Amino acid sequence: MRARIRQAFQWRHLILLMTLREFKRRYLSIGAALAFTFVVSVGSLLVLSAVFGRHFEGQVSAPYPLFVFCGLIPWAFLQSSVSQSVDSFRANANLVRKISFPRELVPLSVVSVNLVVMASSLATLLPFLLYYGYHPNLAWLWLLVAILSVVLLGTGLAMLLSILSVHFIEIRPATELGIMLWFYATPIFYPASIVPPDLAWIPRINPAARVAEIARCALLFRVAPPLESVLVAVGCSLLVFVAGYALVLRLSATLADHVN
Repeated sequence: MRARIRQAFQWRHLILLMTLREFKRRYLSIGAALAFTFVVSVGSLLVLSAVFGRHFEGQVSAPYPLFVFCGLIPWAFLQSSVSQSVDSFRANANLVRKISFPRELVPLSVVSVNLVVMASSLATLLPFLLYYGYHPNLAWLWLLVAILSVVLLGTGLAMLLSILSVHFIEIRPATELGIMLWFYATPIFYPASIVPPDLAWIPRINPAARVAEIARCALLFRVAPPLESVLVAVGCSLLVFVAGYALVLRLSATLADHVN
């Protein structure tokens, strides 16, 4: 696997070109992308706050809009990376069939675009944090753990589902259904404390929920996140990343024969 990673690094110029192409396919320009990200982020925040704010505002120890925003940003990255990468090999079928290159670069280009979008969303969050009096401190460094975990998780799922979708057409609708259920099972717009005791195991084993918890501990509560949350987030993300990467390595030799 180390040799494969070095080989992929040697193709960094290709992944840059693929990322730029994917970026231009979705957005007219960088300015348009930033504006779109701002509108979508703030719009989602306003809708969720308006619909659920009255129900949950008194149950969170931070301003409800910030509570939602801190969980929504990593989730939006995860959702977009997974859903947009499922058909990435089919969308690049001509390139896959004609050129021999590390196949994992295809879903990685999709993830890279969403990483830029997540960075712009975090930049959008900053003035809201300052407005509510949440100024930077050392606890903010824990945000790096949340970002690393969600990037590994999103990349692993992107590789796993994109290579499987070449062989199984049912992966696309199954992914859409799974993402929808996963969203409601993740404490994004509601606190984990309201989950019934017999279902409390769901957020405990949910890496997306743990990522949201780490982000909130870093930015809002300004404390170190629970060790259990860090272990679940990082551990599950690493397992998914290794599994996705290993599957791409195993099936990449025959990928050109099956993609269409």
